[in-house]
Amino acid sequence: MGAGKLYAFDAATGDKLWARPGGGTTAVANGVVYEGSGFDVCAYDALLGARLWCATVGPYGHSPVVVNGMVYVAAGYSLDGRLYAFGLPSQTA
Repeated sequence: MGAGKLYAFDAATGDKLWARPGGGTTAVANGVVYEGSGFDVCAYDALLGARLWCATVGPYGHSPVVVNGMVYVAAGYSLDGRLYAFGLPSQTA
């Protein structure tokens, strides 16, 4: 295991669930892993690693933060200087 990959592990066993190219900053909520890397923020299914969606937000410094049912991503030093907000999926039983 090394730089440039995003890994998910089973919390109970420590077994690797999946790995994919990436390695940016992450946040996890409601079974979704959010990763800010390069120009994009992407969402992945935490159990399977399947990409759910990606959005281009601009370069540099966009670490996802989860608060009150939303994931926020600052555009960093992009040309528009915006703060993006994305709704979280509903928690399922």
